Amino acid sequence: MKVAEHKNKSFRMLVKGKSMEPTIMENSNVIVESLHPDQVKIGDVVVFKTQKKMIVHKIIGIHKINRDLFFVEKGNDSPISIFHHENLLGRVSNGLEGKVVVEPYHKSFINIYLLFTYPVFKNCQIIRQLLRKRDKKLAEFFFYSFLELWRFFPALPSLSKRNN
Repeated sequence: MKVAEHKNKSFRMLVKGKSMEPTIMENSNVIVESLHPDQVKIGDVVVFKTQKKMIVHKIIGIHKINRDLFFVEKGNDSPISIFHHENLLGRVSNGLEGKVVVEPYHKSFINIYLLFTYPVFKNCQIIRQLLRKRDKKLAEFFFYSFLELWRFFPALPSLSKRNN
């Protein structure tokens, strides 16, 4: 099944795995409706793609940086993780209203994590776009300039101590 086929329409999906039990049982058929990332709410059960598979989990947090949305997700029996809005496929629409329990999580930890990883994410996005356009020289420039910036990063605390 190709993920790109599902943009702007609903699709049916067979759930493999037990991470959302008892809310969604393994081998259940769910209907996934396409939606814009801005329409996702905390408590929604969504489908998103990873490199190898599609995952059905609930949204427990939403963080916005510039025009990028990052969703904090969790299965009933799995750890918290984060995914970018580009990986969102849709929302499960099988009458789950009132059945989803949203646990609290450490928002400050997620904010700090995104503070450090967002620049890496954006740089990788730019390099990927340049490579698609077959502009290897500019992609190489972005890669090496970013690498130099991150080499300088560990020195920042010691430089601030010298100025005090």
